[in-house]
Amino acid sequence: MLFSPQLIVPSRRAVSGGGGGSGDPNFSSVVLLAGFDGTNGSTSFSDESSKLHGAATFSGSSTLSTTQIKFGTASLKCIGAGAGMGGASWPANADFTFGSGAFTVECFYYANTIASANQPLLAVFDVNGGQGAWMLRINGHVLEWTISTNGSTGTDDMFPAGMTAITAGAYHHAAVDFDGSKYRMYSDGVCVATFSTPRTMFTATTSKLTVGSTNDNAFWSLDGYVDEARITKGIARYASDTTYTVPTAAFPRS
Repeated sequence: MLFSPQLIVPSRRAVSGGGGGSGDPNFSSVVLLAGFDGTNGSTSFSDESSKLHGAATFSGSSTLSTTQIKFGTASLKCIGAGAGMGGASWPANADFTFGSGAFTVECFYYANTIASANQPLLAVFDVNGGQGAWMLRINGHVLEWTISTNGSTGTDDMFPAGMTAITAGAYHHAAVDFDGSKYRMYSDGVCVATFSTPRTMFTATTSKLTVGSTNDNAFWSLDGYVDEARITKGIARYASDTTYTVPTAAFPRS
């Protein structure tokens, strides 16, 4: 299994990652952008980033849903533990692995339940023995950031047990970024953990990029919804030890 616990450092400036309004000056660095807009029950959605990675694959009983929407017309409904569990994914691609470079991983999520079960938000990770690179997930009532430097052993670099507990039944913004010297984790615009040990994350060649589940989607899955998932490669959008303004509109599409 691909993980073992490690370090927590809570920490606390005001910046913005861009949402709505004018265009995104860093759009050319966006390698995944998923607003999951569409009709209720649909399993058709394509990447809206500058890289146009094509259609998502929906696993289990996951669909687009109009039940809980943050922005736009729909969101991704993810099925938690049990029959039909799963999320959405795109095939393995070098765009989704970061090595030792800067990045920002973020999304809005809505959990139906918060329990001890692990609930992935965004990941390039196979918990059941395949390749691992990175994973942002809910673990209990807090966020957790897990990485692998060798593809087979995972390390929980940020697990801020002292952060304000995540509440079910509401949308939250989760993000992790790295500016070349410090990794930071954010919950609803507040920096809740930092980590400064240099990492070169494994370049996964077989693990998919997954939203709401892991590569082996029958193992862990979010019980809830994901909207506006975005990965920016080469840019730390927030880079704040304190706070930033959470986007109040859908991310720019150009």
